[in-house]
This record gives sequence, C-alpha cells and structure tokens, in this order.
Amino acid sequence: MRRLDKRWKPLHKLSYPILGLILLHFFWGVRADLGEWTLYATASALIMATCLPPVARSLPKFRQWLISN
Repeated sequence: MRRLDKRWKPLHKLSYPILGLILLHFFWGVRADLGEWTLYATASALIMATCLPPVARSLPKFRQWLISN
C-alpha cells in the first residue's frame, strides 16, 4: 500500500467488479450444481458487506459483544 501510494485506492476499488466477474465466470462453469457457487457468492457478499459504512461502524461493537459473552 505504501509503495502504490495514490494508486492504491483505484486499484482497491477495482476488486469489487473483479469479484463480480469471477463469480459470474464460476457461475457459467458450474451451472448444473449451484450449491458450491452459492457458498462462494454468500461468503463474498458477507466479506464485501464489511466495507459498507454502517456495517464497518458496528463491527467493533460486535467484536466487543463476542468477547464479553
């Protein structure tokens, strides 16, 4: 990140459409059995959801709740 400096953010923002293309490519390859694709798509959606501001703000509170229980 340090070496890329200002180029880091545009490169990082490309990861979202790239993930979509990867999932689309995988979907085309496994159309007969969508179970595995659904697992990967769900995991990807959950990971990407952590970048949304409301979710990102609530993560430290959730982490504290997990530790205390």
